[in-house]
Amino acid sequence: MAIRSGLIRRASLLGAYSLVLASPIGLDACRDATAPLPDNAVRFVPPPVYARWWTIVEACSGHTGDFAAYTWYVAPDNSLRNNAAAYTEVAARRIVLESSQQNAGSIVRHEMLHALLGPAYASGTSAHEHPPAYFQGRCAGVVYCPEIGCQDAGAAPVMAPADAPTLPLSALDIQMDVLPDRVSRTGVDRALTLIVRVTNPSAEPVWVQLDATPDLPAPWVHWYGFRIVPAVQTVPITGIARDDSAGVITRDSVRRVAFAAGQTRQLVFDLSGALYAPADYLAVGIFNTRQVWTPFTIVP
Repeated sequence: MAIRSGLIRRASLLGAYSLVLASPIGLDACRDATAPLPDNAVRFVPPPVYARWWTIVEACSGHTGDFAAYTWYVAPDNSLRNNAAAYTEVAARRIVLESSQQNAGSIVRHEMLHALLGPAYASGTSAHEHPPAYFQGRCAGVVYCPEIGCQDAGAAPVMAPADAPTLPLSALDIQMDVLPDRVSRTGVDRALTLIVRVTNPSAEPVWVQLDATPDLPAPWVHWYGFRIVPAVQTVPITGIARDDSAGVITRDSVRRVAFAAGQTRQLVFDLSGALYAPADYLAVGIFNTRQVWTPFTIVP
């Protein structure tokens, strides 16, 4: 499975957000290839955050696999065959990344999803290799799925029929996780993973009407995002219409969102602890006008 390195651009926030590294790319049709590794590819030991990302992809996909069974390689940018930026060889159990993609969580998790889906989805058409049920459904918001090569593999799953009942925004179960909740800004493992989980508690599919956002012209509304604030700051917070190293809030013209029965949407954001001074913080997860928060600590 290969991610094409052309058309470099910032990764879509509808896929996943990264402050570890702006990761952006177009996606070629993936395939399982077991050709020899590029001459300049070097094996590397995956950092601790990769194991955490693997667990996240296992959770969203419903597939489990042996993370330790895969070997990882890095090659210089623009050196992989077919202009690829990353690819997965399921049969050989190895994943190859361009050097600029090693810390791009949304890209690495895309390849992990290919690995977890296994041989059954390792070759064939783009639609078969990027089944919408996983890339645009179960793992939407966890893996990067651009228009070319992923979204064009087929329509996203229909989560609720048009006549499904409406559930109030206040009825959603929203949680915010920070992994890990204590990290060194100068240590080997400086990666922070923020996960906003939004769950439909109903046993039936529903539509959720989003609230209007006063500082945005209709029909635009705040969609989802996060803010990092000092632990002493009062929450919920206001004045969140900013995109910077302290957080981002996406905007969309969508006014209602479909949820399948019991569905949990996971929205993953990747950060580096090196961005923040040593202190106690709150990670505030945002879903439209709802906010939830959890503490974490940055140490020297």
